[in-house]
Amino acid sequence: MSDAVPLINCPLESGFYPINSGVSSESTTVRIRLRKVRRRNWQSYTMGLRLADLIDNLIEVYKECSEENWDGYGAKPITRKVYHEALHLIALLPPSLPLPNIVPEPDGSIGFEWYKEKRNIFVISIGGNNIINFAGLFGDVNKIHGTEFYADSLPQIVNESLQRLFM
Repeated sequence: MSDAVPLINCPLESGFYPINSGVSSESTTVRIRLRKVRRRNWQSYTMGLRLADLIDNLIEVYKECSEENWDGYGAKPITRKVYHEALHLIALLPPSLPLPNIVPEPDGSIGFEWYKEKRNIFVISIGGNNIINFAGLFGDVNKIHGTEFYADSLPQIVNESLQRLFM
């Protein structure tokens, strides 16, 4: 079985982005073929395969964490609204920076984590309401955290923090 998840307000692609939730061998074959087609189609995009890999990671997180109690400790599910917001956020990421790790959070939100080295990390979290919570550690004493609304671009403080991390 597969679900077609519509991409709402996402500049990455129009139409539907299929999420294969089946477990049979046929379902696995379909999932692998979809991944190959997506990679071929995205090779002409600026970020190409990098974005395809990040989207694949997001899909896996969504599939694994879209039901109540996905962690066995009462975690809230990641909703389609949060999934769509994550796709939108991926499209807004500066192409010059390394791509983040995608981390499910027990409150139903999705985290994006950039780790450069020990004590040099930046994390943002989204929960489906166009608000970014962020925190960064830049060395032993420099810290930043906050909350910002966003729509069509990342907040300036988030962009500056990402640039700072990878300077």
